[in-house]
Amino acid sequence: ASVAGTAGATRRLAEGLKQISDTICPAGRSLGELFQELVLSKDLSEDLRLVTELLVAWREIGEAQVSLSTRLAEVATTLEEEAKKGEQVRSQRLEEATKLIQSLDAPPAAAAPQGGGWFSFFG
Repeated sequence: ASVAGTAGATRRLAEGLKQISDTICPAGRSLGELFQELVLSKDLSEDLRLVTELLVAWREIGEAQVSLSTRLAEVATTLEEEAKKGEQVRSQRLEEATKLIQSLDAPPAAAAPQGGGWFSFFG
């Protein structure tokens, strides 16, 4: 039961990460595209340079969001694969346990008489 609970929690975590990734990626792309043309230059006035620095920082935040989104999606995929492997191993172990229990519950097979021993000479 513990493996099943862990696999379920892992799947829920993977789904959550995927949702976060799907949410932040478009915003990051928009920020990156919106301020794509901005370049810091020494030729700008002090006020314009401060505004440009702020907007460039927002562009970088957008780029970071896209990068984070990509990584979250990768982690979510890995978690889903690991949860699936865990469930497969659990199923296999349950089948093995069932077969073992059945073999222990079954009456032992009658032992076939084997030739040899001391009395075989007389028989």
